[in-house]
Amino acid sequence: MNHGTRGVVLAVAAVAAFVATASAQDGRFYIGLSATASSLDAAYEKTVIVRAGAPVANPPALGETRVSPSSSLAGGATIGSGLFAGYRRRFADDGRYFSVEAQVAGSGGAARGFLPGTGLQRGENWPEDWSFGKHWTGGLTARVGAPVKGMGVYLLGGARVTQIAFGAAFTGCEHPVCSADGSHPDFVRGTLARHSTLPAWAVGVGLEKPLGRDLAMRAELSFIGYATDESRIEFDPDPAGFPTISVPSRFASDDLELTLSLVRYF
Repeated sequence: MNHGTRGVVLAVAAVAAFVATASAQDGRFYIGLSATASSLDAAYEKTVIVRAGAPVANPPALGETRVSPSSSLAGGATIGSGLFAGYRRRFADDGRYFSVEAQVAGSGGAARGFLPGTGLQRGENWPEDWSFGKHWTGGLTARVGAPVKGMGVYLLGGARVTQIAFGAAFTGCEHPVCSADGSHPDFVRGTLARHSTLPAWAVGVGLEKPLGRDLAMRAELSFIGYATDESRIEFDPDPAGFPTISVPSRFASDDLELTLSLVRYF
């Protein structure tokens, strides 16, 4: 079990333990099902740094570096579903309330883009078709609301842990020089994939419509910002063991999420 999954399990267990010790007159325990649709935006940046001694056609002079950056923006849609459990309590006679909730959800879909790069030769920034998506999310959410014309209107904020998936398909030259038309056998085509678990934060607004004493429907609109995901690949070491080619990359992403939920109170 990785750290992100363990954190979600502990969060759900903490809410369950809190609910188990709360008396009926203090508030109400609830569980529910959710369905989400979101607009995911991602920014991908990749840089190739070449140092003296690199096996490229024109390596930099001793003590110098050649930097080739490239960036790309993309958007996409994701959908998902999940489970949640929480505890809600009134804190004023006029019906104002707060709630604390743990949730876990899976999702599919991705933002897809094209990184133009700077060229296909070794030491250049190779172009890539890339994708960036979410696999699962877990977290804690707090809500503060009040009744308005028979409905609950509330603000929400929370912390998330999200597993993201990055994939790319590339073409490039593995040797110092390849033919310009890309037909030389030293040109390679390949794919790469990486999974990371990122912290995130969420803020939003929502409406809750009672469907009876124990059932309700919720509709929420949330903005979710994810921590930057960074990685670095280094290869072709010089005689002293220092890499002569480095490829750092980074992602920044956020999404606007619409969530519809069915809530059962106890």
